[in-house]
Amino acid sequence: MKGRREISKDQIKRYYLLGLSNEEIGLLTGRSASAVKILVWREGWKREPVQKTALTQLVKKYMDKKYSIRQTAKELGVSYSTVYRHKRKLKST
Repeated sequence: MKGRREISKDQIKRYYLLGLSNEEIGLLTGRSASAVKILVWREGWKREPVQKTALTQLVKKYMDKKYSIRQTAKELGVSYSTVYRHKRKLKST
């Protein structure tokens, strides 16, 4: 587990309850999204349904400024496909 940072379960729980997606928590903590998902399931944490994640809101902010998907990805430090997926999520709501 060389990529994992020493982040406490309490910190991951805070991120989870704030409404960050498993993928976003994974990026912040150096874990995979599935590892976060398993941890959440094991601990039995529940959260209120969140309509849009923080990353989706950031993508919306950049798209409102007329940034392209590539520019947005570069600004946020994520992949093109991640931005594209969140942009699609915005269209569906």
